[in-house]
Order: sequence, then structure tokens, then C-alpha cells
Amino acid sequence: MKHKIKHSLIYFLLLYNFIFPHSFHSSIFSFQYDSSSKAIEVSMKVFANDLEKAINQINESNFFIDSKKDENKIDSLIFDYIGKTIHLRINGKEYNANWVGKEFEGDIVWCYFEITDIEGNIMNISIENKFLFSSFEDQLNVLHFFMDSEKKTIMTHKEKTFDSISF
Repeated sequence: MKHKIKHSLIYFLLLYNFIFPHSFHSSIFSFQYDSSSKAIEVSMKVFANDLEKAINQINESNFFIDSKKDENKIDSLIFDYIGKTIHLRINGKEYNANWVGKEFEGDIVWCYFEITDIEGNIMNISIENKFLFSSFEDQLNVLHFFMDSEKKTIMTHKEKTFDSISF
């Protein structure tokens, strides 16, 4: 029962955050394992202005995330930032992601990645996630992991940047 209440509250806060102007900062990650290709498809949902602010602060720049003018440079800055703030280990081995692309849905940006050439069966995933923590004290990152028919969820925030799950 506690589990359902906790998840209902989280989903309510996230939904509220995406509908109304937000003072609560969050992102949602989805990691979907494809056993036939030995790859994990990653999608990330975040407010575009939050990601834009964080990257501009770090790079001392002033770009607009949805600009078509320098789209390749912006994609590179986003991917670089994500690579600096998120570190994933599968069965003890660190893996890097490949950039797939991004798309906009109103004031939300979806970013897509792929982690390829995963060796063996996935037994354990550990993640250090500091995404947007340098810009927002209240940042909450919700990470959903899907493998076969199993789903596991973890959350990271400023006081808890590391977590792991086992399958």
C-alpha cells in the first residue's frame, strides 16, 4: 500500500509540474532493454528552459535550446552535459550512450540515446545521476528501468545521487 501511495504522489507531482508553471524541478528517464539488439534505448523528458539554463550556466553561454541555427552545436552541448552528469554501470562495467536526437513537445524536450553492445545478461545496473543538480536545489530525477516484463524505478536528488537495481 505504501508503495502505491508513494508512486501515486510522485506521478501527481510530476504531472502537476508538467501542466502548471513549475517551482518544482523534475525529469523522467526511461531505460528500455532490447534483448535482441543487446541495447538499451533511453528517453529523457525535461523542461526545455531548465536544461537550457543549466547548460548556459556551465558554458557561460546564452543559446536557445530550440534554435535551428546551431542545432548540431546545441545537440553536442546537451549530450556533453548529460555525459558529465550521468554515469551508468551495467554488471560493474561503465557504458557510454550514443546520441540519437531530440524533439520538442511544447515546453518539454525529449532527448533520446542508445547504449549498445551490452555484454551478457543484465544482472545489476548502478547509476550516478547529478542531472540539473547544479542549477536546481529541488531537482528530482525519476528513472524507470524496463527489462523483459519487469519494471524498476529509482529516484535521485541532491542528497541521493547514486542508486542501483538488480534483476
